[in-house]
Amino acid sequence: MRLRSAMVVLVMLVGTPPGLRAQASSPGLVELGIADMPWKPIGPGLEFAVLEGNPGEAEATYSAALRLAPGAWIRPHWHPNAKRIVVLQGILRIGLGETFDTAGGTRGYPVGSFLVVPGGMVHFEGGEGTTVLLFTGAGPLKTTYVGPAAAPGR
Repeated sequence: MRLRSAMVVLVMLVGTPPGLRAQASSPGLVELGIADMPWKPIGPGLEFAVLEGNPGEAEATYSAALRLAPGAWIRPHWHPNAKRIVVLQGILRIGLGETFDTAGGTRGYPVGSFLVVPGGMVHFEGGEGTTVLLFTGAGPLKTTYVGPAAAPGR
C-alpha cells in the first residue's frame, strides 16, 4: 500500500505517463504534468497556473503552480495566509525580510523540498535554472509587495 501511495504522489508531481492517463481518468480526478499545467504569464519570467480550487475565494483551499525562468525573481512581498510549497523542478531560492539581497541573503531548496511560509512573513524568491513550485493554501491568495517598485513587471 505504501508503494502505491508513493507512486500516486510521484505521478502527480512528475507527470502522468501517457499510457496511465487513459486508464486512470475518472470524474473529479485531476491529472497534470508540468507541461500540461494551464500556465499564464504574470510578470517577466513568471508564470502561474491554478490547478485546483479557486485561490480568490475566501477560506477555500486551492492548489497552484508557479514557474520562474532562470534569473527571474519576485521581490519582497507577503501573503495574508500561509502557503505550503513543494519544489518540483530547479532550486528555489528564498530570502526573508524587506532587503532584496539575492547574492547572500537567500537559502536554496532543491527538488522535493517542502516549506511552509506563514501568513504575514515578508520574503522574496527566485530560482536556479527553470524552477517550478507547487503550492497549496486557503484563499484568498493575495500578494502585497513591499515598496511600489517591487511588483512584477516594474
